[in-house]
Amino acid sequence: MAAGLATLEVIESEGLIHKAAQTGARLLAAFEAMAERYELVHAVRGKGLMIGIEFGPPRSLKLKAAWSLLETVSAGLFCQLITIPLFKDIRSLSRSLVTQTSP
Repeated sequence: MAAGLATLEVIESEGLIHKAAQTGARLLAAFEAMAERYELVHAVRGKGLMIGIEFGPPRSLKLKAAWSLLETVSAGLFCQLITIPLFKDIRSLSRSLVTQTSP
């Protein structure tokens, strides 16, 4: 119980909730700007530092063929190809939930 109370004290005294909200808002804005430039990114959502990026089929014919090939091999393979290298490189992703829209 002492550890729990100490943790709550640090969260409150250092303003961690407010800092997470500010940092999350900056990240969300950056990801939303990125979504406008990349057709594979369909939506970006989040609250605080929990941010989700939704991928889906592209509009261009060239990318649509590659997307279809990956999805034919294994549904969700595209998302795995993005998430696994991020996890290996960054090593700070505690849990990664990547979704994709159906064609």
